[in-house]
Amino acid sequence: MSPPCFGFLPDGRPARLYVLSTPSGFSAGILDYGAIVVFLRLADATATPWNLVLGYDTLDGYVNGSAYMGAIVGRVAGLCLECQGDSDGTSHPELCNILLEPSVPSTSHTIYSFTSLRDPNS
Repeated sequence: MSPPCFGFLPDGRPARLYVLSTPSGFSAGILDYGAIVVFLRLADATATPWNLVLGYDTLDGYVNGSAYMGAIVGRVAGLCLECQGDSDGTSHPELCNILLEPSVPSTSHTIYSFTSLRDPNS
């Protein structure tokens, strides 16, 4: 069974909402689109759930909104991973983080895949 579809991207791909929850009433909703936290709900003493995250009710808000509401992954996540900046033949890895071209595509508007970290032997 796959997670529920939260909406469709302009190119037709579905964005799925993964929900993690505990018996005590805490739950987190995370999109595979941009690894966005859609909600963090915590139950109070009367078992009333409260959402602790400011965000949008639909995928369209995350796709077309100008704010990075709930973003876990920033605009340039992973772009400096293999960077080997150099100046005058001397390696300076810190140069990779100084300037990023505006033409570099945003990684916050990407579908990410989730993998279980649970040990199958436990």
